[in-house]
Amino acid sequence: MDNDATAALADRDGAQAEISLDDLDRKILQELQDDGRRAFRDIARTLQVSEATVRGRVKRLRDTGVLQILGYVDPAAYGYGTMVVLLVKASPAAHSRAVAEFTAWPETTWVSTTIGRSNIYVQMLCKDSDSLYALLTSRLGDVDGIVDVDVIQEVKVHKAEYHYSRLS
Repeated sequence: MDNDATAALADRDGAQAEISLDDLDRKILQELQDDGRRAFRDIARTLQVSEATVRGRVKRLRDTGVLQILGYVDPAAYGYGTMVVLLVKASPAAHSRAVAEFTAWPETTWVSTTIGRSNIYVQMLCKDSDSLYALLTSRLGDVDGIVDVDVIQEVKVHKAEYHYSRLS
């Protein structure tokens, strides 16, 4: 990989922004992916740069949408033990409305536009089989323009981690 790579990133509204990531940016991202609460001072020592450099880089990465620091909570701890993926095919005229409706549902954790047999990917959490059934038999039917839905229910998680910087 180049020492300095430029990527076009789309924010949640679809606006394009360009950001250039160098080796130091990627190293900081790796450190934060290992521990998002790690002190900038400790990261600076590890990478042999100043704390101000790390702080400034992290601010830029957050401001541009490259980095979000958050805590992952196992949804089962909140009583949401059923994860499903809906692969939705919506008519072109209804696509934007369907996306808006899915993103408004509190159970959705991820909504994206896809290419292929479906054109909307929806990841959702349900408390149990009964809440999943209610969602599929009533609320999903209220979304106009849905042509087809493939429902995939997760039964066991084998890996759940988000270490994208290791891909570089």
